[in-house]
Amino acid sequence: MKRGWISITCGALVVASLVLVVLNIQPPGRPLPDLTVRDTGGRAFEVGALTDSVWIASFVSRRCLEACPNTLERLAALHDDMPEGMLLVTFVLDAEGTWPPRPAAARSRERWVLGQGNDVDADPESAVRAFATEHLRLDAARLAALGSGSPGAIAVTVDRLGRPRRAREVSETDASSRRPLRSVVGDAFFLVSLDRHPALHALLNGTTAALLVAGLLLIRRKLVRAHLTCMIAAVAVTCVFLVSYLVYHFNVGSMPFRGTGWSRPLYFGVLLSHSLLAAFIVPLAVRMLWFAYHKEFERHKALGRFALPVWLYVSCTGVLVYCMLYVWFPAQGG
Repeated sequence: MKRGWISITCGALVVASLVLVVLNIQPPGRPLPDLTVRDTGGRAFEVGALTDSVWIASFVSRRCLEACPNTLERLAALHDDMPEGMLLVTFVLDAEGTWPPRPAAARSRERWVLGQGNDVDADPESAVRAFATEHLRLDAARLAALGSGSPGAIAVTVDRLGRPRRAREVSETDASSRRPLRSVVGDAFFLVSLDRHPALHALLNGTTAALLVAGLLLIRRKLVRAHLTCMIAAVAVTCVFLVSYLVYHFNVGSMPFRGTGWSRPLYFGVLLSHSLLAAFIVPLAVRMLWFAYHKEFERHKALGRFALPVWLYVSCTGVLVYCMLYVWFPAQGG
């Protein structure tokens, strides 16, 4: 039995280390710069207002607004394809020329912001380029070409932490596809879909708790097959939760707790105990199934007396953490 506990502890440490590694190798979020540009109506638009939002940034030459119908058509298709409520912000680069009226393709598209980045008109083109190259990691040479009037455009989806996804480029002369930016749209839909994951995690935790209680009641009634079915289902749901949890936090990061006063020590106490005990769940569950598979029922029963309450506590506190973060103390305006 001692060897079994050693393997359980080692397995828990491996799982905990894997979680910590995955959550810490993600590119860190960077606050959006205090950058203000003017849109085509002369109104100020603050890039920092997009903090905590998923949005799409694109860059195009000023001359393309009048002379690149294919590029504008593809940006318009990008606007129409992206998720509802999302903004497409096009930074217009060009060191020469006058600011033309809003292109026809953009007039009826309210979620399409065209902001200048032009030193001639007292807008900060150098700051826009710095934002593009340093923050969004776009190619400086290609941006310089756009600034000198080159046709085409670059687009990239930006996540809620201000981190860019992979950039894509469209060419004015390439007619192979009317929607060459579909991968940018795919990134946008993927990031928006992650908003549903916290509720999904609460549902998975609640489902696991229900399966554990059902499994306990069934084994007390000597319904072994039904008990086994419930426990295997609980393990499967827990594994689905773990994968979804890692995907979510790798792409979104951690949600800050918005509560104040007495709620803060309560929340962090629950979160700490939940996180520490959660590291033991997968190895404990696997060990229990191993004993059951090899018909070592006494060892399975002995381990279950400890593992089941821990597993049930982790599942229930997972739902509680969700409620405290998103239901009882949600983000302002969320």
